[in-house]
Amino acid sequence: MNFHKDNAQVTNITLNIRDLSKMKDFYINILGMKLIEESESGFVAGFEGGTHTFTFEVLENGRVAAQSEAGLFHIAILLPTRSDLGRFIKYMFGRQIPLSGGNHLVSEATYLVDPEGNGIEVYVDRDPDTWSWSNGQVVMDTLALDFDGIIESSRNTEWSGMPEGTIIGHLHLKGGVMIDPEFYGNYGFEIATKVMSAYFLGSNKYHHHIAVNNWHSNKARIDAMNTYGLKSFNISVPDATSETVETPEGIKMVVN
Repeated sequence: MNFHKDNAQVTNITLNIRDLSKMKDFYINILGMKLIEESESGFVAGFEGGTHTFTFEVLENGRVAAQSEAGLFHIAILLPTRSDLGRFIKYMFGRQIPLSGGNHLVSEATYLVDPEGNGIEVYVDRDPDTWSWSNGQVVMDTLALDFDGIIESSRNTEWSGMPEGTIIGHLHLKGGVMIDPEFYGNYGFEIATKVMSAYFLGSNKYHHHIAVNNWHSNKARIDAMNTYGLKSFNISVPDATSETVETPEGIKMVVN
């Protein structure tokens, strides 16, 4: 089942950055994303054969958000196959880039940070037919990731960049004091599950296209447009009216 076609989804994520050269090198040359366009003030990256994008805009003399502010928890890149994730893990290990990981029952995920501290998840979904549901909510957990088994699935093939079919899987946000899942429900993202104080919101029974937690934050983002990190994001919602709104986290959300 394709959970990112003809239903509500995140299509672009915009980050305010400090160092254009360093961030471009990381996302294009190390992660292996496709360079779509660039200028002296930023660049846009995406994936072969896809329409999802990341926009990076250089911000001069920007502010640094307090740890207690809402904002980005991590961006999440969904690879097509488990063997793709195996190749990615081998490549990261070879470059001595630290990775952590988790088996979330619905997915297998690795985690890292970019040169400016933005969180990144690179993951694959498990077969949706194997997902368990209880009282209308999908069952998720964080268990040890089988790094060896995933690497073995790559069968000695090597990473050559983000493969065709890679997309933005989801966007995980840091929230404020109160998380408002109904706000996102207005755009087609229903509660798939709730884990502690984190809401996982998905369209068409996906485990989540958007997640919001307040594990380390307790207030909205202050002046996101002039703060390093997450500036805005775009969502596509079938039959929706185009609009730009501010989320409860203080982030600009563009509805296309």
